Amino acid sequence: MTNPSHQYIVPGFTPSVQHQGARGTCAVFSTIALLEYYSGGKHFSRQYLYACCKHSEKEEEMKEVAGATLENVFQAITQYGVIPEEEWPYNLYPAVNEAQISAERLSEFSPSREFSETNFHMLYTPNNVEEYKSILRGDNGNKPMPIVVGCAMFQPLNIENDWLGMPLLSANPAGGHAMLIYGFNNTSDVPGGGFFL
Repeated sequence: MTNPSHQYIVPGFTPSVQHQGARGTCAVFSTIALLEYYSGGKHFSRQYLYACCKHSEKEEEMKEVAGATLENVFQAITQYGVIPEEEWPYNLYPAVNEAQISAERLSEFSPSREFSETNFHMLYTPNNVEEYKSILRGDNGNKPMPIVVGCAMFQPLNIENDWLGMPLLSANPAGGHAMLIYGFNNTSDVPGGGFFL
């Protein structure tokens, strides 16, 4: 017998499956999904924002590494703005590394600066599940909002019968991943009492 569950989804949020391909653009995809919700459904260019992230990398060797940090994505939004998706559609298989795109190419666009002054908050409390639920619900008179999260990814220690072992405390991350949380399901059917959507 299953226990009753309580599911909550941010009002007005319609999740859609996006395909980033084999590229390290999860932070850009997650953040663009947040901006699209925040803007009421406008569609922004993931390709442009990722190029801006790579162009704004301060350390030269990081420009060649696939991916971007969430901090880098929000800095690129502040510095470069966003453009509509139709102006520079996402390319699953780009012919050139975005770090090689010139400032002149980026200046060809007329980006919107509508998010330059937006006060996005960075939370560094990974275990505060109730704080995340409060943001999703819009408690204390705030607007309900999806949340972009980043997490470390580890190589599995043991893959046997479709089982992935947990990393040891001494394990080094193999990389990171970003995703958008748009709701939660409280249920006693799973360890921890629920899960995020």
